[in-house]
Formats: sequence, structure tokens, C-alpha cells
Amino acid sequence: MEFLHMLENIRTQFGDLFFSVLTFLGGEAAVIVLFAVNFWCIDKNLAYDIGFSFFSSATVIQNIKITARVPRPFVRDTTLKPVEAALGGATGYSFPSGHTQTSASVFIPCAVRLRKKWWLSAICVLMIVLTGFSRLYLGVHTPEDVLCGFLSAAACAAVIIFLRAKFSDKWITPAAYVLIAGALGSIIYGVVLNTSNVITTEFLADTVKNAAACLGFAAGTILERKFANFNPTGTKFKQGLVRFLIGAAVGLLLMYGPKLLYSGILVLDGLRYFAAIFWLVFIYPLILSKMKSKKSM
Repeated sequence: MEFLHMLENIRTQFGDLFFSVLTFLGGEAAVIVLFAVNFWCIDKNLAYDIGFSFFSSATVIQNIKITARVPRPFVRDTTLKPVEAALGGATGYSFPSGHTQTSASVFIPCAVRLRKKWWLSAICVLMIVLTGFSRLYLGVHTPEDVLCGFLSAAACAAVIIFLRAKFSDKWITPAAYVLIAGALGSIIYGVVLNTSNVITTEFLADTVKNAAACLGFAAGTILERKFANFNPTGTKFKQGLVRFLIGAAVGLLLMYGPKLLYSGILVLDGLRYFAAIFWLVFIYPLILSKMKSKKSM
């Protein structure tokens, strides 16, 4: 806590803004954008590495969170004042850091893939470091939270990188089934803790959303490889930009549109997370594949 208080004492308006923006860019936005751009337009294998690294580590992190149930540092120490702009993304338990996990799970595969261009790898590493530090600066995580978030993501990313090197892309479908089992197990675990009054419905909701997104990714991966097998190779910049904007717009609509019609219904929240990721991984690539087949006829 002393370190967080030290950072609190050296905060500036510029620093608050800079690290608030950085923590956003190192969060879920980075996963969605980098995954979608690569999956639809550039490098599908890198997209798979990012996706599996993120969703596997997110499942691990969420289960640790509801097991350890560590409150946020500003809850444990009421004299610590977090940056107000960061509070919206500081829901749930503190340990481990989900933002650090997200950043590491995305940028470690990117750093490895871009290792021949050292300066791009260096930018990826810098993003991980700065994202982790931003959570400390903003006062919403402790160093232990950040370290565990990083290590969890790094371990999952290392497994994915090993599988890629050892088995090319033959590991992807089996890994998707493992991810489905992990996501279903996470939901069951969360429900058991909730019905035993160990965690509240609020924290169960985080578990369900995370697991539903994992299921959308895993199920979408299995179906996409079987029925679409879309190949983004050769996509030109303008074509890719239009493709990304359309796909992202529909994905955002599926993710946030239903929230306008209801409030806090757990099953529906899970369904919208599933639907948005399922669209990214299977439905949209299937549409793109069909369109590409018609043009080649």
C-alpha cells in the first residue's frame, strides 16, 4: 500500500489522463481490435494465438478472483484515493489484475510473432509494462495483483506458443474443446459459490460473462474451421478497412445493443457476450467466405 500511496502523491492531470487512456488501450479493446483485424484481414494464425492466450488466461484469472476474493486496494485502505476515471473499469475483485492479464495475453504472442522486427516486439513489451504500471498508478491494483495477472497470462501464452511451434495448427480444435470444458466448469464453480453465499450475484455475473465469451470463441472456432475456413491472405487495405468496420459495428451492436432492452438479467448478459464473440469468430467469417466463393465463380 505504501507504494500506491507514493504514486498517489506524484499524480498529475496529464498522468491521470495518459494512464487512463493507456489502461483502456491495454484492456479488452486491444483483444477485440487485434484479434478481429488479424482474423478477418491479415494473419489468422496470430489471431488464434491471441484468442486462445486471452480466453484461457481469462478463465484462470476469473476463477482465482472468486476463490481469493481480495477487495480492491482502495476498499482495504480507505485513505487511498484512486483516479476517479478508473473506477468504472475497477469492478469485481482485485487479485489478480485482469487488465494486466489481458495486455500480456495479447502482446506476448504479438511480440513473439514480430521478433524479427525488434522494435515492434519492444513496443509490445512496453505496452505490457505500461498497462501493468497504469493499474498501480490509478490506484486500483496492488503490485501482487499485477504480477499474478502477468504470470498467469504469460504461462497460458507460453503453452499456446509451444503448441503452435510443435503442432502447427493441429492443436486448435482440441484446444477449443478444452476451453469449452474450462468455461462450463467456471460457470458451475461460480454458481456453487453463489448459492453457498460465498460470492454475490454481481461477482457471479462477471464469471458468467467471461465464460460465455469463452464459449462463443471456442464454439465459433470449431464451427469456423469446419464450415468456413476463411483465409484473409491477400486482403487489400481498403477492403480490409471496410471489412473490419462492418464486422466491428455488428459485433458492438450484439454486445451492447441488448442492454438497452433489459437490465441485469444474468442469462441474457451471458447470451450477448456469447453472440458477440460467436459473430467475430464464426458468423462473419462464414459470410466473408461465402462472398469470396461467389466472386471466384
